[in-house]
Amino acid sequence: MSREQLRELARETVEISRAGRYTVDGQVILFDAARPTELWTAQDLDRLVRETVRPAEGPSAAIEVRGEGTVDAVFRMAGGEAPKIGVLNFASAKNPGGGFLNGSVAQEECLAFCSNLYHTQTTGQGPRYYEINRANRDPVYTDTMLIGDVTFFRTAGYALTADAVTCPVITAPAVNMGIVVRDGGGQGPGPKGHEGPDGEDSGPLCPLGLLPADFRGLRLRGVPQRPGGRGPILAGAAGWRGLGPAV
Repeated sequence: MSREQLRELARETVEISRAGRYTVDGQVILFDAARPTELWTAQDLDRLVRETVRPAEGPSAAIEVRGEGTVDAVFRMAGGEAPKIGVLNFASAKNPGGGFLNGSVAQEECLAFCSNLYHTQTTGQGPRYYEINRANRDPVYTDTMLIGDVTFFRTAGYALTADAVTCPVITAPAVNMGIVVRDGGGQGPGPKGHEGPDGEDSGPLCPLGLLPADFRGLRLRGVPQRPGGRGPILAGAAGWRGLGPAV
């Protein structure tokens, strides 16, 4: 799709998200997030970690890396049922949906084109996330996150589907790796981030392995249990169409 076509797709997606309904083959599909978006600051996460009591032994976890888009993985793992999964949105710290409205394409933008993610980021507690991160001049940004239900009503090919899937999405600010490496704070070379709608870098296009060791994803250990119990977390590596989610 051309950039202008993607901009038009973004506009249509925003309208659907605001209305909470869309039509497929003459059938009107209604949706409403069961869990409103919550803001979690660094202090909230620290408190959660302190208060979480963990058994000495628990169920083992598995990590699976697939050459698959995050949206594809959401629909595959849902299997037509209410999924017990969560999605990590490797997100812009400053711009809702990254460059979504401007027709840019990376992991966050693909999630936004296929769902009401942008709407959840710009309503309720969502805007506060961007205020906090914009006020921070450090390119690593803060540990502030958003978590709430997002409805995926488009397939990875951007077609509307009657089989929408709703699952929790964690929006966590991606390190601006281009600036970190430029200023000598990185652990190795990495490509520059993609440009957001206001001309600012809206996030890195680099593998998770190149991020600084204190990357905030390590602090997610207490959060996923809140949105609906234990289950896999899809963490799409930043890059074209969110390839390679770790499950």
